[in-house]
Amino acid sequence: MPPLEVSQDREMSSEMASERGALLWLRAMQLRPELGVLPTERQHLLNAQLRLHAQGGAGSAAQPRWTLHLDAEHWQAEKREDWAWLRPSPDVRALGSPRARLGARHASRLQLDWAYLSARQAGWQASLGRQPISRGLGRIWSVLDLHAPFQPLDLERLYKPGIDALLFEQSLSEGWSSQSLISLHREPTPDGSSAAKQREWHVQQGLAWSRSSDLGQLWLARRGGRTVIGLGAQRLDLAGGDWYLELLAHRGGAASAPGWQQRALLGSQYRLRPGWLLNLELLRQSAPQSPGLPALGRGRHYLAAALSWEAHPLLQVDLMGLHQREDASGQLLLGLKWQVREAMELRAHWSRPLSGAAGSEFRQLGQALQLSLLMHH
Repeated sequence: MPPLEVSQDREMSSEMASERGALLWLRAMQLRPELGVLPTERQHLLNAQLRLHAQGGAGSAAQPRWTLHLDAEHWQAEKREDWAWLRPSPDVRALGSPRARLGARHASRLQLDWAYLSARQAGWQASLGRQPISRGLGRIWSVLDLHAPFQPLDLERLYKPGIDALLFEQSLSEGWSSQSLISLHREPTPDGSSAAKQREWHVQQGLAWSRSSDLGQLWLARRGGRTVIGLGAQRLDLAGGDWYLELLAHRGGAASAPGWQQRALLGSQYRLRPGWLLNLELLRQSAPQSPGLPALGRGRHYLAAALSWEAHPLLQVDLMGLHQREDASGQLLLGLKWQVREAMELRAHWSRPLSGAAGSEFRQLGQALQLSLLMHH
């Protein structure tokens, strides 16, 4: 949550001068397991996060624009915590991702989250370094985003993790461009051990188009011994809404099922009335546990509905419901954002299971309540 929020890259245009700033983020969380699911005790967590960012440079080939984001955070727990969720996922930051300092009731981390150069000239643009990569069209899920995609249950979507990559885009004609991506990711060992991971290349070559009523992308990738084909398309103002489709086919790699496996996403977005936005998405995946690809859930079929209401120019309300067909489990998420001042924002997020047995996917997550204060400078 919030389901309709996108990452804020906060990248200035190449014509602007140097910019420096900071974000201080204070959070209080309560995690409460569902009855019949162990452990049964509530957990209270406090978090303080400071993100310093700076940009400079003209953004031309002679004077590339540089972007740096230094991220420091500290967690404090009321009871003992294993902090497994604080460790970076296996496919993020191949080149020396820092390890968090973990204790029984506290954890801290300091990392250079973004550090990259970007340049733009007539007909092309490029970026090199640790940068956010977003490839998909989905608002809730994205089957095309293979680099640390957001998940529907993420309570915050302020920043995407930086990925070590080279991204180059060349204009071919009006509305058409060639996109080339080379990145590194850490591949888990076949037994799933986190003690050692192999560094693997991700190479992707694609074609993108953008016209007045539609846009899309088609690409072929090689990732850790796997062949991956992706297709995404969006049609604007169709049957009263915007419709988008993502298809992903993959095969090969260690511990993978034989033959081609698929992931598919169909979504639509409707503006019901001024200030009201409705999102619907269907997700299907033939092989939920696909080594080397981001996990989108342990089921094969999902349905999501998200409603966003701008109650006031300074107040936004987000409501989202998720359903997994195989185990009939469901999840409800509610988010509030209040812009108290120009540089201060209050947020509240609440999540709880609605259906499913004790061992079902969403029932295992339990309830979560988060209150947060964001201050920008």
